[in-house]
Amino acid sequence: MEQNSVEQLERAAQVTKLGFIQRPKKLGDEHDGEVRFDFTNMEQERYREAVKDFNKFLKLYTECSFAYAGRGAAYHSRRQHGKAVRDFTRAIRLDSDNVAAAAGLKLAKEQLASEGWLML
Repeated sequence: MEQNSVEQLERAAQVTKLGFIQRPKKLGDEHDGEVRFDFTNMEQERYREAVKDFNKFLKLYTECSFAYAGRGAAYHSRRQHGKAVRDFTRAIRLDSDNVAAAAGLKLAKEQLASEGWLML
């Protein structure tokens, strides 16, 4: 996948007040040079399945910041905040301008701190 396609995907991302990543279109296959990923499981709050979807996607596109942020959001929704922190951190390392990952990282760290697992 060309770097330009990843940048297009990341620009298309919208951050909701809950820190989830959503897409205006479904994504999962390639059309007109764009990579598409099916967000159905995230949208329907089937987060276990969404994690599996992101895992498959990340096997193909290992350097896609948006995918790490999306999987981080799914982990966060499953209350797996440690895994969420890992994925949000990876997303930020890949793209320091990924505001969705930064917002998700903050939320996940706050949750870990409130549970006594992390000192802020």
